[in-house]
Amino acid sequence: MQSLSRVLLAVATTLLAACASAPPPLQGPLPAVLADVARLKGRVQVDQILRDTPEAAALEPRLTLRSTYLTPRFEFEQAGTLVGTVGGRVWLRSAGGVFAVQAEQVRYTLDKR
Repeated sequence: MQSLSRVLLAVATTLLAACASAPPPLQGPLPAVLADVARLKGRVQVDQILRDTPEAAALEPRLTLRSTYLTPRFEFEQAGTLVGTVGGRVWLRSAGGVFAVQAEQVRYTLDKR
């Protein structure tokens, strides 16, 4: 969860800096700015990020995944959870954070627990 918080903070800081001098439709507090960005572009990704809560994470199905896309960038089994499949991407939570990966870049099997 800390990794996601750091990423969101970096994204928020960048967005706020970019939007500070933007025309009125992109000015305002962070939730309003994110909502504006979502309306303009990237709606699926922003919605997914806004839905990520500790309560939602606790309900995610556990899985075993393999992907050369995720750190450490070579293929071996990793434990994780399935956040969802949205916008043509598989959203996964692993030790390294939350990732949206194209379906062809990851293989996973749901745990039977």
